[in-house]
Amino acid sequence: MENKKLAYHLLHFDSVLEARTMKVYISRSESVVLHHVLKLMDFSGVQVECVDTFSSDMAVDVNSIICANQNDVERVGGEDVFLQIVKAYKPAKIFLISINSDCYERENLLGGRFVKISVPVSEISAEITGAKLADLIVEELPTYTCGSK
Repeated sequence: MENKKLAYHLLHFDSVLEARTMKVYISRSESVVLHHVLKLMDFSGVQVECVDTFSSDMAVDVNSIICANQNDVERVGGEDVFLQIVKAYKPAKIFLISINSDCYERENLLGGRFVKISVPVSEISAEITGAKLADLIVEELPTYTCGSK
């Protein structure tokens, strides 16, 4: 029984290390919520790189996470064009975040590799909403969401 517990903890530790070495590419945004997502992931030890735009000539680490917002999709010509560009990066996951929607919603597409997340404007602070999003994006790694600054 102790060997099983040890094996579980080693596997969990490996997944945490893998998450810490995984790179997250997040679009540079004026959104306060996305700013808090970036801050929490960076604080948690995740390698984060801000990008101005996603383009086919951008160098991206394979098996990374792409985190974009609706403005990025519109800038490149729509969702089909955006997916064509970012799928060429061979990412582990692609997150498309819509802020200011009517309700919270998560939609998994392409076998869970493409995740659309909608976040409403609410009474909840941007910091708390950002913490929820950071938890969704890097699920394997705790992002210190309660009371962190």
